[in-house]
Amino acid sequence: MSTRLSRRFYWLALILLLAACQSQPSPTIIPVAIDTQTALSPTLTATVLPSETLQATEIPLPTAWPTATAGPTPMGGSEQIMFSIALRKGESYQYQGVYHFNLLNQQINTIFGEGYAIQMLSPDGNWILANQGSKLFLAGRYGSSPIQLSNAFYQHSLSPAIWNTDGSQIFWIENASGSMRVIEAEFSGREVKQAADFLQDQSVELLWADDQQQFAWLQGTCNSGSLCRGEVLVNGAAAGGYSDLGEAANPVFDRSHTRLAFTNQHQESPALGIQNGANTPVHWVDLDGDIPVDYSWSPDGNRLALLGQIRSDYSGRNFGNQVLILQAPHWKPVLITELEGISARLTWSPDGNWILFSSTLSNDQGYQVQMALIDPLAKKVEMLALPMVTTSDDYIFIPRLFWLP
Repeated sequence: MSTRLSRRFYWLALILLLAACQSQPSPTIIPVAIDTQTALSPTLTATVLPSETLQATEIPLPTAWPTATAGPTPMGGSEQIMFSIALRKGESYQYQGVYHFNLLNQQINTIFGEGYAIQMLSPDGNWILANQGSKLFLAGRYGSSPIQLSNAFYQHSLSPAIWNTDGSQIFWIENASGSMRVIEAEFSGREVKQAADFLQDQSVELLWADDQQQFAWLQGTCNSGSLCRGEVLVNGAAAGGYSDLGEAANPVFDRSHTRLAFTNQHQESPALGIQNGANTPVHWVDLDGDIPVDYSWSPDGNRLALLGQIRSDYSGRNFGNQVLILQAPHWKPVLITELEGISARLTWSPDGNWILFSSTLSNDQGYQVQMALIDPLAKKVEMLALPMVTTSDDYIFIPRLFWLP
């Protein structure tokens, strides 16, 4: 009897325990929120060459760009310019960043910081090539989604990287193990490969490339100040048409790839030469002893803006710069204004109505970068006040200056 009772109590306790477990509520499942706002940009994979050309890799994004607001009608077809600033310390150069400046609201923004320099704008102005030493980067106009293209980039020339005319391809020069070569990639940084064989023989400047695989380039040597000299070469229909120029320096074609301006030692002094097209005679411009230091073609190719550095005594002292306009077909210099400074640069606005000028001034306190807008028709000059530090005890200058389309 006692055994039966004990078994009944055992089964009763087990039934009560199971019932209690089933009566407990199921735990609440809290869904994990998924962040849909953070989008990762895909890493662009480029073809690796047997050199120091890299696979395209992303670098940290710069500060977010402010939202654009409506404003006055842009001057020059665009109110935006880009430039780099550099310091010279001894025999070396230290780049201080890539900057965007709005000419209307006078706002300035840093696109890339210390150590970076701008190299080139795409034809539509929506992409930039910038370098940090031998590292070359492709990024959006305001520094967005940058990817590294190369770590053997050759930076010691005035034009080591370009887009072709329709913006579908990028070309740049590398110095890998002491050997110069030209690399190409699609506009996005994909499909990196060595460019055509004819570009691989000591190319130091890339002058233009069109969408039909025609090129112009400078074959020669460069010094530590990025001044390159050599032979201007063109392939395709104009092959050989610009070859009888001697040791040309700073060759610049107009947008039609027809007219060419360059400097050379002509009659024992630096001189400006203009060639109206392939296989045409060179017109030497008489600057009355002044030195051509920079020049820029107008968008229509009919005018050349020129900076003639004034040297009027035997000491070689700089007395400023004459801003001159030369117009086809006679190329007679017309004085627009005179501006002080050394390391002067200029470029045309997209509509051809303005010229942007920069130079470096020296005084007892050190050096200062200045910038100005020039109206070539009215012969008026408007000095620009850059809202940033533009003075230094070391020599400071603007190596490259671009007016965005």
